[in-house]
Amino acid sequence: MNFIIQIDNTITEDTIILRACSRNKNYIYNVILYLQKNSSRIKVYDELHNLYLITCHEIYYIENIDHKVYIYTEKDVYRCYLRFSELKKQLHNCGFCQINQSRTRKKRACPPALGDKITEEDSPAGYNTDKSKEKELTVMSAVNMDQKLFTGLLAGDRPVLVDFWAPWCGYCRRISAPYDRIAEEHQDHLVVGKVNVDEEAQLAQAEHIEVLPTLVLYRNGKAVGSIAAPESKAMIEAFIQETLAE
Repeated sequence: MNFIIQIDNTITEDTIILRACSRNKNYIYNVILYLQKNSSRIKVYDELHNLYLITCHEIYYIENIDHKVYIYTEKDVYRCYLRFSELKKQLHNCGFCQINQSRTRKKRACPPALGDKITEEDSPAGYNTDKSKEKELTVMSAVNMDQKLFTGLLAGDRPVLVDFWAPWCGYCRRISAPYDRIAEEHQDHLVVGKVNVDEEAQLAQAEHIEVLPTLVLYRNGKAVGSIAAPESKAMIEAFIQETLAE
């Protein structure tokens, strides 16, 4: 097969024109897909703020958290400083789709504790609630803790499991989903929470956190065990059972 490339200086837009006979159209489609995947490289940064250029086919998925964009690849998690809307435009030909869009929650005095009942006034926008009566929703995911809530929950009757994490920590985000499942499955006898060490640096320092993520189990207000960088949900569950059995 012969390939002929002609440069046309009269074309001012970012345009490529490919011509081929019909029997070669499959080859042309493959060329187009390759160009679409590799034409735009995205600037991303690791936790040490080292710059990397990645293509869209290296991306597993993207998260937009508190107006901060995180890009997940096979090797690591990176921060992207493009606006999420700009990044979507740049990737619109790469086969990505937005599968979830969070809604804004009205501010509370503090985050809801595990098992708290939330009224319609506190519920996220978009819930179809009955105005004539209170709508009860049970919170089953891990609680986001600040210093005040942390201290209050430790004074309670139930043991408290706390994940000390940071948004820039790739491994922290990898265990987030199994950790939330543990919060749901153990909600009857265990409070499960998270502390963002970037926002609660003094709390992390007071609890002697040196490795992220670190899970600490508290009972009667005192730390009774910890595990750093657990590899799986099963490992976290084994840690809980063994520590509470002592």
